[in-house]
Amino acid sequence: MPSPRRHYTPAEVLPISGNIILLDAITGWGDDWLEARIEHRLPSLFSEDDGSVPSWVGLEYMAQAVGALAGIRNLLAGKGKRIGFLLGTRKYQSYHPRFEPGVAVTVRVDELLCDIDNLGVFDCTISADTLLAQASIKMLQPEHVDAILEGNHQ
Repeated sequence: MPSPRRHYTPAEVLPISGNIILLDAITGWGDDWLEARIEHRLPSLFSEDDGSVPSWVGLEYMAQAVGALAGIRNLLAGKGKRIGFLLGTRKYQSYHPRFEPGVAVTVRVDELLCDIDNLGVFDCTISADTLLAQASIKMLQPEHVDAILEGNHQ
């Protein structure tokens, strides 16, 4: 892969748009890892009345960070944006019940393995001054997603 010096925005690499994009910035990436920042500004798609975001939303932060890494790879390979699927998580642990408003967090994803069918396993963490949440997630980004969605998979 080329040098990880190129800066990408989440909107450039994720196949979603608008307020559905929860990542504010991609702060670094390499062949098998990515870090992103979430600012927790108001209003937010998942914010509660007090401005906090429930900790279960962290799983979506992780999934979008994995999607951003896949999106960068697709761009570098000359492919377009493609959707992926969160297949499952193992041991999602949140050490706080919510993400506080105005407190930026860093999401880091590290690829543990990826097979030829684009099935990957990632270790993920969310941190601020301390570790806030962690999990291992499985993601799939199939080549022919339209056929799968239409039920014509092989």
